[in-house]
Amino acid sequence: MSLGTTLLIVASIYGVAAILAFFFNMSIGPVTLGLALLRGALWPLWLMGFIQGQRLPMD
Repeated sequence: MSLGTTLLIVASIYGVAAILAFFFNMSIGPVTLGLALLRGALWPLWLMGFIQGQRLPMD
């Protein structure tokens, strides 16, 4: 598999994760596209246990 193909696969997975995060977050409350892109990148890492911690309450 070439580097270009690998990058295309990774970018596609990231894009799908960002779109899913955007639609999931719309049901929770206001969300921006930038926030959805960030969560699309970080949520899989959090679910796999690479990022420790828990959600904090918002005031």
